[in-house]
Amino acid sequence: TAPEETPEAAYALGVKVTGEAPAELWERLTHHAEKVHGYSVRLEPTRGEDGYTDPKTRVVGIKEDDPEAHRVITLAHEVGHIECGHVADLDEYRRHRGRMECEAESVAYIVAGAAGLDAALTSVPYIA
Repeated sequence: TAPEETPEAAYALGVKVTGEAPAELWERLTHHAEKVHGYSVRLEPTRGEDGYTDPKTRVVGIKEDDPEAHRVITLAHEVGHIECGHVADLDEYRRHRGRMECEAESVAYIVAGAAGLDAALTSVPYIA
């Protein structure tokens, strides 16, 4: 395998999961974030990352110009942070960021797979 074809290289190069995502997956994740946890989900230009969760403003921001499949996987990652309790204590998040990012991406990978999306190209190197 050529170096640029490895998952690690793909992630480092900012490769995105392309294609369509099941509409109901975006709707269900958004509903869960908004109705269960009180967050507002927004598509917006972000500060460089694919998405973020702000517990102070209760906003989940997803990069609007990413491919549809990548956006839904990013939303699953951010909902993973909320579900795993990572946003409750930002000092704790800062101390254990690596573990918490791995947990949130693991949630995204499992959710994506259950919906028929292959997130391995981006999730596996992120988790590893």
